[in-house]
Amino acid sequence: MEKIEATFWFKKPYIENSLKDATATVILIIDYRNNKYSIKPYCGTDDFEFISSSHKWRLWKAILGAINDAIDFANNELNINN
Repeated sequence: MEKIEATFWFKKPYIENSLKDATATVILIIDYRNNKYSIKPYCGTDDFEFISSSHKWRLWKAILGAINDAIDFANNELNINN
């Protein structure tokens, strides 16, 4: 058996400005053959767009936490130590 590619979803809970519970999600794609990975937004686009003075700052902080978790996981999976 050989790992070729894997997709993982990383989620972080947060509270919206309206005080409702919400979840920020990012998608991690690991390419085991080339020892690389990418992280994409859950919403189906290929890029993250940070808008200044955003009223969704809690969402962006949660997304950054999910990205951080995804990076740590991918580095561990691919045995990247630097």
